Amino acid sequence: MGISIWGFCGSGFTALVMAIVSLLIAVALGLASLVALTTRRRAGNGEPPDGSFQRWLGDGFEAHTGRLSGAAAAIQVILPLAAVSFGMTLFAVVHHLDVFGT
Repeated sequence: MGISIWGFCGSGFTALVMAIVSLLIAVALGLASLVALTTRRRAGNGEPPDGSFQRWLGDGFEAHTGRLSGAAAAIQVILPLAAVSFGMTLFAVVHHLDVFGT
């Protein structure tokens, strides 16, 4: 999603704001990853703790249409976001080809 948004930003102040936002997102994801790794190392028994994403992926998930695996439910949530990101990236590529020529 970030790459597609970067495709629409120009130069100057907009590029600076996009760089700062990208840096903040990278720091937030890095901190979340460090917390997850620390939690996993402290568990020590090799089994994921209750309420972890790994355990949720392996267990079943009750939806209004029936029972799904956690992995299938995660894919159904992420797939529309990925499709929008891919479409925005294509729009950015077409925009750059139109502005700068081929």
